[in-house]
Amino acid sequence: MSNLSDATIGKFFTRKAFRARLRACMLAPYWDGLVSWMTQRGHPQRETYHTIRHGLRLAEFAAQEEGIADPALLSEPLAARYEATRAGYRRTQREIRLCLRRLLTFLREQGIVPAAQLPAVQPCPPVSTEYLRHLAEHRGIGAKRIALHRLHVVPFLQALDLSEEGDCAGAVDAAVVSAFVTTHAERLSRHQRKSMCAA
Repeated sequence: MSNLSDATIGKFFTRKAFRARLRACMLAPYWDGLVSWMTQRGHPQRETYHTIRHGLRLAEFAAQEEGIADPALLSEPLAARYEATRAGYRRTQREIRLCLRRLLTFLREQGIVPAAQLPAVQPCPPVSTEYLRHLAEHRGIGAKRIALHRLHVVPFLQALDLSEEGDCAGAVDAAVVSAFVTTHAERLSRHQRKSMCAA
């Protein structure tokens, strides 16, 4: 692929310093291809602009913070670590996630980044099904709130690593709950943390 052309740079970016960063980063050979790929899929110029901008920042984060210089090593976990550094900019969190998802999809289609490894699907603990049924039938909780409870309860029970015949109550104490909440709270918003604790 060709390097980022002057025409593409001029179309989206005017600052000389930013242009120099685009040309210097590990993704420089792929910017033109990304622009064409997004244009063919009907993305407006604004989305293309933001995708390049966040892609550059991801590449710089990978190089400066994690010592990664090979685009083939870009991945969702790396993107999530970069996104965490932007946690103070809540309005842009969704934008960052969407832009990096587009970038990684493009890089995979070009054969630059290998296919994502899907996590192993863990079985849903039987006790969670019973608990969620209890919320509906005996507590009168609606489907929307039950779905929110499920998002937190199932991972918590899976983290306990219970056997099929395991005693759920015997495996849970304050320290176990506190450790789970502490581990997972960092990636959640304030509202989501409250929802997790309630569940």
